Order: sequence, then structure tokens, then C-alpha cells
Amino acid sequence: MASSHWSKAQYEAYIAKHGNQKPEESKTYRQRMDGYRNKWEREFGEHVLPCLVRNGGILWYEYEPFKIKLAKSLYIIPDFVVMRDDHRLLIYEVKGFKRATWSVKWKVFKEKYRMIFEGFYVAVRESGKWNVYEI
Repeated sequence: MASSHWSKAQYEAYIAKHGNQKPEESKTYRQRMDGYRNKWEREFGEHVLPCLVRNGGILWYEYEPFKIKLAKSLYIIPDFVVMRDDHRLLIYEVKGFKRATWSVKWKVFKEKYRMIFEGFYVAVRESGKWNVYEI
């Protein structure tokens, strides 16, 4: 496993080039500081779901509330768990575009946990609008 620490020579070379400025934090770290992994999840959690709460469609939602083991070394973290106004639970996975790879993992999750969750959906940002598909 590679070390994440700099050697003295690497540190001195960085200081010589950049002065005493700290190395820039990674984009992923900055995005996690506000609680979301990416801009699509942030938009869905800060704009789309609150509209549904205000309009009475849902009572509650939470971002990445848990991690579930599907198989050995295979986990899934739902982006949003949503409680509808009839108290049924839904899962929303947010994507910036359609992919074939995510559907298999989510179908396994759906089969394994259908007795707990009423619906499984993927929200995809396409051509400037949100489209929601049932998994």
C-alpha cells in the first residue's frame, strides 16, 4: 500500500514552488464537506425532494442513511431513503446519466429488500430535467 506522506525532499520541492500555501484539497473532499458526493445528488436533495415535501408528496427523506451488504465485498449505499405521505419507504438512486452497470446491483438490492421498501427508483438528469425510472 502506497504511503500518503511526503518525503522531506518532496515537501521542500513543494514549498520552493508554491511557498507556504497548503496543497489544494481534492474535489471529492470539498464536495463531501457540504454532505453530498456530487452536484446531482446535491441538486436532488436540496431542490427536488424539498419541493415534494412542500407539496405534500413525502413526509421525510434522508441522504445516504445506511450501507447494506449484498454479498461478500459488495455493498450498496442508497442515495436517498424517502418516506411517502402514506408512510411507505422508497429508495432513490441519483445519476447524471444512464448506465447499464448500476441496474444489476440495484435489482439484487430490490429482490433482497422488497419487503422493507415499497419502490426503487433511479433519478437521472437528462437534457436539463429530472427523469425518474423504476428499477
